[in-house]
Amino acid sequence: MTTIRVILLLGAVLGVHSSTTVTTAPQVQVRVGEDAVLPCDYSPPTSGANNILASLTWSKPNESTQGVSTVASYICSSPTSCQLTAFNNGKYVLDVDRASQGPLTVKEVKLADDGRYTCEVTALVGNGQSSTYLIVTIPPSAQTLADANNSTGYLTGTTVQVTAGVPHTFTCTIKGARPAATARWSIESVGIQADNITTRMRKEGKLEDTISEFTFIPEESHGGKFVWCIVDDDHPALDQQMITSVVLDVNVPPREVMLWDTQNRPISSNGQQFNVNQNKTHTFYCRTAGTKPAATIEWYLNDQKLTTGVVQYDPQVNSDHEDLFDTESSLNLQAEQEYHLENLECRVTAAGVTNTRYVELLVTGPPDDPEIQTGSQFTENIEAHLVCIANNAYPAPSLRWYNNDGDISEFANLRLTKNSNGRFDAISTLTFVPTRVDNQHTIKCLVQHESLSEPYPVDTLRIDVDFCPDSVALTCPDSIVAGQYAVVTCRSASSNPRTGFAWTIGGEVINPTGSRRYDANENAGETTTQSHVGTYSKNHNNAEVMCCGSVRTTTSPLTCNDNICDRCLLDVRYPAELGRPSKTPSQPVEEGTELVLSVPADGNPAPIVVWRKNGSPIELKSTYQDGISKVTFDKIDRDEAGSYYCTSSNSIGDAVESISIDVVVHFPPTIVTDNRKTSANEGQTAYLNCEVDANPRPTITWYKHDSIEMEKSGRVSITEKLVRSPYSSAFRVVSELQIRNIVADDYGDYDCRVGNIVGVDDFNITLTGKTKPEPPYELMAKTLTATSVTLSWQPGFSGGESQWFVISYRSKETSSIIQIPDEIQEEQYTIDGLDPFQEYTFTVCSSNTLGKSEGGPSISVTTLPESPGRPAPLGGGGGAAQSWCNFHGYDIQYNQETGKVFLKTGDIQVPSDLCIKVETNADGMGWNEVAGCLNDVDYVEVDPLLENRQIRTVTCGKSKPYCSQDAAELRFVSTPKESTNSMGILVGSVIGGICLLITIIILLVCLVRTGNSKHVKGPKTMENGQAGYVRKPPMQCAAATSTEPTPNPEPNGPTDTKMVALNEEERKSFLPTPDEGNLYENTTFGPTTSSVIASAPPQSPDEPCPPEAVLYENTKMLKKPCRGASLADEDDDDDDDVDDDSGADPAYDKIDPADCIKNGRSMNADGLIYATVEHKGPHPQGAPPIQTEPSTNYASLDFRKM
Repeated sequence: MTTIRVILLLGAVLGVHSSTTVTTAPQVQVRVGEDAVLPCDYSPPTSGANNILASLTWSKPNESTQGVSTVASYICSSPTSCQLTAFNNGKYVLDVDRASQGPLTVKEVKLADDGRYTCEVTALVGNGQSSTYLIVTIPPSAQTLADANNSTGYLTGTTVQVTAGVPHTFTCTIKGARPAATARWSIESVGIQADNITTRMRKEGKLEDTISEFTFIPEESHGGKFVWCIVDDDHPALDQQMITSVVLDVNVPPREVMLWDTQNRPISSNGQQFNVNQNKTHTFYCRTAGTKPAATIEWYLNDQKLTTGVVQYDPQVNSDHEDLFDTESSLNLQAEQEYHLENLECRVTAAGVTNTRYVELLVTGPPDDPEIQTGSQFTENIEAHLVCIANNAYPAPSLRWYNNDGDISEFANLRLTKNSNGRFDAISTLTFVPTRVDNQHTIKCLVQHESLSEPYPVDTLRIDVDFCPDSVALTCPDSIVAGQYAVVTCRSASSNPRTGFAWTIGGEVINPTGSRRYDANENAGETTTQSHVGTYSKNHNNAEVMCCGSVRTTTSPLTCNDNICDRCLLDVRYPAELGRPSKTPSQPVEEGTELVLSVPADGNPAPIVVWRKNGSPIELKSTYQDGISKVTFDKIDRDEAGSYYCTSSNSIGDAVESISIDVVVHFPPTIVTDNRKTSANEGQTAYLNCEVDANPRPTITWYKHDSIEMEKSGRVSITEKLVRSPYSSAFRVVSELQIRNIVADDYGDYDCRVGNIVGVDDFNITLTGKTKPEPPYELMAKTLTATSVTLSWQPGFSGGESQWFVISYRSKETSSIIQIPDEIQEEQYTIDGLDPFQEYTFTVCSSNTLGKSEGGPSISVTTLPESPGRPAPLGGGGGAAQSWCNFHGYDIQYNQETGKVFLKTGDIQVPSDLCIKVETNADGMGWNEVAGCLNDVDYVEVDPLLENRQIRTVTCGKSKPYCSQDAAELRFVSTPKESTNSMGILVGSVIGGICLLITIIILLVCLVRTGNSKHVKGPKTMENGQAGYVRKPPMQCAAATSTEPTPNPEPNGPTDTKMVALNEEERKSFLPTPDEGNLYENTTFGPTTSSVIASAPPQSPDEPCPPEAVLYENTKMLKKPCRGASLADEDDDDDDDVDDDSGADPAYDKIDPADCIKNGRSMNADGLIYATVEHKGPHPQGAPPIQTEPSTNYASLDFRKM
């Protein structure tokens, strides 16, 4: 221990901190009696100075001590001194090379040496160990072969009896081996399926027994062959195989039993059902082949052996095997009913084995005749059950039901039961709900069975169905005049038995005056008819006549519904009648509450009741219900007080009028005086008036200084007088307080206090001496424009004299005050000539002959920014860019192709407090602001692809929410890419704040050339409701010309075009000449935006034309009119209406006719462009033929382009 510790300490001092790795074999297998070598290798080696071996030890578990015992060791006390120790007298040999190996040899191993061995190495670098397992193998000690007939085992070569086709099991037992032995089975020259072998192990200590069972089915060919159980020499303890065997002797039992009948119908499986006909003889055959020894055959019926009809045939040698035999037998059997479902069996026995084949007999036979069972009376809509029985059939029969010839089997339920003979009893229950249609029908129950043929057995039943009338029809006169006779007739529908009637008129039972009549009717029933003749009065009006039909019978449960009735109301005509009007409530009603006027009103036809207020022709809204006419005032007002009456009338007599009814409305006092001040100088008389409306009459009391009640005295008098009230039954009272010889103490406030049972009111009047007027109040700016403001105000107290008003104002930009010189008598005034978007302060004062009011109210108002100018085209570019001229002297441009809107200011800058805004409106969806101020950004952008978009600009303040009153707008429509000019051309700016408004006079032009190449400009295309100019037609007016288009007669035009053509005379008479080309203003177009031609008013009253302009709508021009000339050579002459006579228009001279035969257009010799007419509606009545092109949504702004 000291040496080892020194070595270990030395390793620690040297700084070695690794460990020793020991390697052994996982296991070592050795046969019993042989030597076993257990290797042990370690690393790192201990041959150098860096590592020194301390010890190498082998140990194994000690079963007796449950510990570990050392079997051999090699211990070094110094690097050069080591001692080897081996235990058990040479049983163990240890060989250590002191470098890297230390194997252990176990001599002549026994079963006890089996187990785990551990090699442990201690060295300078550390310890390590590893284990190996020594397995000692032992050969089997015995081998036996046995079966169920010999459990101890057969001697090798013994003959064993087996039966072909009967499974046989051999058991091979191999004892006392380690490891367990494996058994292998073999039959001489025959392959074996592994699935037929089962093996189990049985352990005894460290030794194992192997028990292997081999099950096989012997065959005839196995006779004389060996069955071997083999332990192969691959067992680690064996050098050669271990074998035991037996010889097979095979007997052959009956393997197959064949059963069939004379019709060669085989019975292929046991229990197979076999049909035989009742009371017929059937022959069955039974045979078996290839048995050893020959078989015997027996017949059994329901386990009872049969001897009658049995025939046995001699056994025959099998044709394939000489030592095998074939055996056959037959049976003649007459099928009886009791054989049904019994087993017929053929039993074959050979070699002690019995095999059978049996069949279940099905004896087929018909059922008994069917029988319908019923015991109930048939009643409509009451469920009946019919039962049909057919017994003793096999197989089961089918029962079908018929109503007359109609199959009703779907309503039947078939129940099949087997009787004691195993045959079927069939019971079919028909759930039958008869109706009147089934009355006197025949119900049939028919049986069908596979053993039967038509005609099938059938049972029948004729049914009698009781049913009620499904309706009665009551006939009343359309109308009856009171006091006259009338006939009412009641007729039932068909019933069985006959229908009886019950009559009532107005709820009272009557006995009809007419007798009954019965008539045969549908469904074998009868109808009943009865009439009643009577005289009717006013009291019978709307009386209900009811006739109910019913059937009574004691033989069935028929109960007719009491509601089998018909009703009619007697329409007895009599004149209108009116009762006495009433009101709710009956007493005077307070204002704001509900009042209902009502009157009983009777008559037939229903009267028309009209309510009116006395003295008024207006009919009041009323209701008529349940003989009462009502007028309802939900919240009655004092204006509705008065006297009311009504009239009632119908078609029978004269109208009647009610007496009047008075409506009195109570309401609280209302003082209607509006003068809260009055004046009188000292020594004069002052008059204070208080005028009151009330009902009931109010009491009026005057107070001074809100507490002193005024009473009559020498200087004071109080008078009241009634004047006409605007409200019915109400009071208007004028109370006048007179104070004579006014003294200073009389001045001050006076209260007029009024009251009645409904409410109170009061009014304050101030008495002063005559003074200057008080200032006006509630000053406001009523309207604003860019250059004007309209003010309004309320006047103050005039001071007792006539007053007028004075207005003064000043601009925020200046301190000078401007006063309006007028003496303004009205309470409203407009100040003009103001600057746009400028803040002004206005003051209004009052004046009279005594002086001017002490100041007056003031108001600050900012005028609106000036509107942008009207839009104007920027010449020549096809309308691609538009410009607005703004009041500050700068231009706004819009490029239609890019959608950009620019602001061009030049040297003039937009004031910093203004914002130029752009707004768009697409397809009339409303104006939307485009973000940004034009004067703060380079441009704003709108979508150039949207059609029918309107664009406008407005001028707004930045810091104040004011925008210009008007906005300049223009509708832009899509322009083809090839005709769009993206260049924006500026219209010249006008500096000075006001721009020249450029008016677009002509948007769409129709070009006309006559014989000497002269042409006139076409009419302008205008927006909805827009006023414009149209050219005047000739003197005779368009109405004189044919309205039907005629084919183009000119030979130069293309033959396939559809043209509206005029003959030469029509063309000359219709087209305006230069002298007739004067324009008419203010002709308004209709609901479309694309009208091209409109007739003008006649020149004189004698013209045969309509007195107003006629509109021709829904006619449009093509996007690209047919013009072939270049416009570069055109002059700048502004006179585009008519060319002079000096020569042809160069634009026409350069036309290439080939360019004009496009899109259904052609140009003829007279220079006119003709096109197909497309009317969206019919051609207007009386309208002349028109020359136009097909529909389009484009109109050029440039006349020359058209």
